Amino acid sequence: MSSYFISYSQRDGLRFAQRLADELTSGGTPVDVWLDQHSLSPGESWSNAIRSALADCEAVLVVVTRDIGQASTTRNEIQQALRYKKPIVPLLVHPDADLPLALTGLRAVDFSQDFERGVTQLRRHLQWLATPEGRLRELEHRLDAARQDLASTTDGRSQARLRQEVGELEEEVAQYRDMVQHPEQARRQAEERIKRGLAAERAASRPTESPPGEPGAVRARLVNAPPVPSMFVDRVELLDRVRRSLADDGTRLVAIIGPPGMGKTALVSRMLEALRDQLVGDGVPDGVVYLGSHHVRADPVVAVLDGLAAVLPESVAAELSGLTRDPRVPPERRLRALLAAFSAGRYWLILDDLDGWPLAPPSDENLFRTLFESEPANLKIVVTARLLPEWLRLRSRSGPSDELRSFDLGGLDQASALSFLKQFDSA
Repeated sequence: MSSYFISYSQRDGLRFAQRLADELTSGGTPVDVWLDQHSLSPGESWSNAIRSALADCEAVLVVVTRDIGQASTTRNEIQQALRYKKPIVPLLVHPDADLPLALTGLRAVDFSQDFERGVTQLRRHLQWLATPEGRLRELEHRLDAARQDLASTTDGRSQARLRQEVGELEEEVAQYRDMVQHPEQARRQAEERIKRGLAAERAASRPTESPPGEPGAVRARLVNAPPVPSMFVDRVELLDRVRRSLADDGTRLVAIIGPPGMGKTALVSRMLEALRDQLVGDGVPDGVVYLGSHHVRADPVVAVLDGLAAVLPESVAAELSGLTRDPRVPPERRLRALLAAFSAGRYWLILDDLDGWPLAPPSDENLFRTLFESEPANLKIVVTARLLPEWLRLRSRSGPSDELRSFDLGGLDQASALSFLKQFDSA
């Protein structure tokens, strides 16, 4: 379950932060929060834990006290939250305290007069943030900020990145406006788009017969194709290590971790590109489902269920269709039925940019826990993300040491960097 990160000044905000954490986690409907005083483990790196918690959280609750302007730790946490595109909710504790400059324009929840009333307002606001209306408002704020950044920058590369970000946000804003204005129509259209897209991709990626002389051999079935990178430097050694991990029967999960722009999606794309001309066997899976953030905008759960059904042999999928396509059947039961069908063959499920998926807590995230905890041995899951989600890190500590393989996609070595720059200059 995603938590809400509480940021505060150690000098005059600790007591309030602790009281708020206690109230949210125990009173009324429990709300999961992350507070350093409660959540840090002995010996754990403070900076790494903060960074990971900010990346994983649902939103950041900033305790606004008189000292907040002098608290460097809080300023750093706010800046990290903005980089991670997290919603920020100011909580006004001292009526004469000033909002940090980065939060100017945000409406604060007032705790200065009545703590209990503030808690009630905060709970309502957090519930609203999880609705399409709340998501729309947050996307509109992000779009305004991206447009302002684009207008103020003169760097060519930054402008290209920001134009792409603005375009993607405009598309998301339009989608959520439709959902808010016509919720039933938007839901039906989204489901139909997913079904049509998966059906077309499934038909296009059916296993093809092998050349003459190799009867019975087929190529891997691919559901969805990842974007093709315009430039990519082969990380030959890393690609080989990832492939070996996927071929290892003991490995269930492979995580490719790194900051934005380091080539996680490009690495996955290159890995799948190499499968196109290979026959099933010797490390080549029977089928691969690729799901990026653009595939799951309407409903991540539906996208995963339909993707798993699409990669199964048609006869198996047909037998399950009455159960997996029935909206009256709980999603977890549908998922378990699909996972049980992966009793033969070898398959990969690739979840690209997982920490950018619009998972709705707690239902969607509980379902994904079921996926990660119950997948059969012949279904390998590949995750790319900025940081490994906390619940996956906990699983890696409790399970066998080789069950989860994590690869940190750091910077390029000198030779690869020079090769990439040559590609960039010639593009």
